[in-house]
Amino acid sequence: MKKSITHRATNKLLRQFLLSNNSLWPQVVVTEYPKSGGSWVAEMLSEFLDIPFPRNQLPYLSRNIIHGHFMSCVDRHQKIHVIRDGRDVMISFYYHCLFVNDLFNETLVNRMQPRYKFQDKEDVVNNLPIFMEDLFSNKVPFGFNWPEFVLNWHEIGIPTIKYESLLTDCFSAMQALIVETHDSQFDQTQSEKLREIINKHDFTKQKQLISRDNDTEVSFLRAGKAAQWKTIFNNESKTVFKHFAGDALIKLGYEASHDW
Repeated sequence: MKKSITHRATNKLLRQFLLSNNSLWPQVVVTEYPKSGGSWVAEMLSEFLDIPFPRNQLPYLSRNIIHGHFMSCVDRHQKIHVIRDGRDVMISFYYHCLFVNDLFNETLVNRMQPRYKFQDKEDVVNNLPIFMEDLFSNKVPFGFNWPEFVLNWHEIGIPTIKYESLLTDCFSAMQALIVETHDSQFDQTQSEKLREIINKHDFTKQKQLISRDNDTEVSFLRAGKAAQWKTIFNNESKTVFKHFAGDALIKLGYEASHDW
């Protein structure tokens, strides 16, 4: 069900207040460039820490886990940066901008689709270089691009978790993040609790749940794989990405050089 304009405005104002210095309650802020796994991390943190995660609803006047695409945040709030290989981000974001999914992205699609006028939007391989160059050069639709966003938080040095680590060993990645950010000591009970939460939020299970009775073009949880770019990027895509974001890829540890 679509939210009313009044609801969206109230939601935005409440979140701005909770994230300001005037807020009485320090928030846990999960920030990401879109399609990097931030919602997944926020959901698991919420259940483990017993802190509400008001996703697509009004936040509580208390401590929340606030997820978003924030370039800055006042010091009093706990901040966590979720990162993902930017090449895979570009592919996922292409689908998010050009195909209606089950998370109410019609407004974004209606805004972005006319920019490109692709004859066949299914032709991701050949369309992706044009799409990426627009995102990088014109910083649509947020006013910042992927390298600016990830390097901003990388240089500030807040706790970070990689999407790829969640895929390979979710328990170790989440445990390390929780220990770093909340000084938690894991006993057997806490370990079992975290494993149950991870199992509950397993990507495949969540995708099946969201996709059930869904008649949109694609699911918000579309593929979720690592290194999908290897089958999608042609030489032109590689050239565009290296030009605009190759250095960021190296700084984040995804590549050792531009030779990929």
